[in-house]
Amino acid sequence: MTRENWKATLQAWNQVLLRDLRFEDYQDSPEQLTLLDLSRKVVESGRLDYPPATREDIARAETRLNRRLPPSYRNFLLASNGFRLPGNLVPRLLPASEIDWLRVRRPDVIEDWKSTLQAAYEFEAKATRRPRWRRLPDPADDPFVKELQAALLISEMEAGGSAIYLLRQVYIAPEIEWEAWFFADWVPGVNRYRSFWHLMEAELKSYAVR
Repeated sequence: MTRENWKATLQAWNQVLLRDLRFEDYQDSPEQLTLLDLSRKVVESGRLDYPPATREDIARAETRLNRRLPPSYRNFLLASNGFRLPGNLVPRLLPASEIDWLRVRRPDVIEDWKSTLQAAYEFEAKATRRPRWRRLPDPADDPFVKELQAALLISEMEAGGSAIYLLRQVYIAPEIEWEAWFFADWVPGVNRYRSFWHLMEAELKSYAVR
């Protein structure tokens, strides 16, 4: 994936998304406009992307996170430092300065998942008449909870919902892609993609067929 690929994709993305976008649908909700970073001027410009991040912007983010970002996501940031309305539910991709670990930026997401697991453990124990002396599993030890704790949050959360985009480093190597996730509390686990590029490609296709 190169910067030029992203530029062409962003152009197509803007065309598809702006085809049905009407500012009037959002102007009565200031909170939504803030979340989307959307204005009439943005809509009329025909561009939902942002100016490119600099290599210094990305280097600062990588220093803060103590990780080198995956190639397709780095190249995306070099083409557009964030994006408005990237998916059917997720409101905005964050700029490099705002991305952070899920456990730091939105720890409530992990705590909600742990609470759901705890309730499931208790229900199963009651249904199977599990002896009280047998301790229930600790949600913190659940493999998926550990994955969430190591996931990087790269988007705002859906307004009134829970949909977000995450990146998860699977292999510790600087030039290997990270998994990209679409996460929502109504999705069994997460929808996993091979890379950030593959996730965004899927989102663009889902709009194009509407």
